[in-house]
Amino acid sequence: MAYSKAGHERAQNNIPGYVKLGTGEINSDINGRLEIGFVPSFKVGLSTTATVQFTSLGIGTPASATSGEIRATNNITAYYISDNRLKENVRNIDFALEKVKKLNGVLFDWKQSYIDGRGGEDGFFVRKADTGVIAQEVEQVLPETVGTRPDGYKAVQYEKLAGLLIESIKELDNKVEEIKKHLGI
Repeated sequence: MAYSKAGHERAQNNIPGYVKLGTGEINSDINGRLEIGFVPSFKVGLSTTATVQFTSLGIGTPASATSGEIRATNNITAYYISDNRLKENVRNIDFALEKVKKLNGVLFDWKQSYIDGRGGEDGFFVRKADTGVIAQEVEQVLPETVGTRPDGYKAVQYEKLAGLLIESIKELDNKVEEIKKHLGI
């Protein structure tokens, strides 16, 4: 199937789920994955009030088979709202250093079933060897940073660990200053 206007082919659909537009392409498969190629004059027809949902999204790379996953081959820049005018009951994290000491920064290997469920190891987005924290440990000291996904697995919002780390560094600095004062340094 092809769509033409004024004798110029604008779109074609030769394979189910595959649409080519102009010089680029949009490709989706039966799992709802969407790939958008370079199309300088292509307009999707979305507005700032549009609501769109994709199973997964690939930007500069194929979409994964993992529902809710976004993959990009370059930086993703985002700012999280943190304005004091929107907050109440603000307080420092008490005993931050003790909380950090209960956490482990770990190196680990993902189980093969997890790797396979994400489309297999690709050396970029999915690697067997990885690093991070254990969600269950984090949940014990700062439960606000851990959530449980619909599949029952725990997930950590790593960016929310920054406050804990900042306060623990300040506690360490206070201890160093106390020691220096005690030693007359």
